[in-house]
Amino acid sequence: MSEISWKPNWSETKRHFDDFWNRKGVVLGRWGVPRASTPTEKVEAVDCLDINEYYLNPVLRAKVNHYRLSFGHYGADVLPISNPDFGPGLLATFLGCEPGISERTVTGRRWTGQVIKRSAKVHVWQ
Repeated sequence: MSEISWKPNWSETKRHFDDFWNRKGVVLGRWGVPRASTPTEKVEAVDCLDINEYYLNPVLRAKVNHYRLSFGHYGADVLPISNPDFGPGLLATFLGCEPGISERTVTGRRWTGQVIKRSAKVHVWQ
């Protein structure tokens, strides 16, 4: 039995990663995951009418990612990894920017504080 229920060839994939890091093999993966014809697990679809809730509620984001992952086909060495990214605003909001939310993406709107400052004594950014 596999240690990861959505990854039936986990033992083989784990060996491929170990071999790769020991410079003895390759890992066969890809960007994005092919969609499976049937879900790996029955996961309830998430409905959310409030766009701010959809992007900024971490529990809801986890449920949305769980639902998306359930439709993936994880052949070869592709792993069922959740992607928490919600657009270019991810880093901006992490650094203290107020998020600008639209139906397609999240961007940074207005900085709420100074994140990077220049040192007068040293010629580097801190």
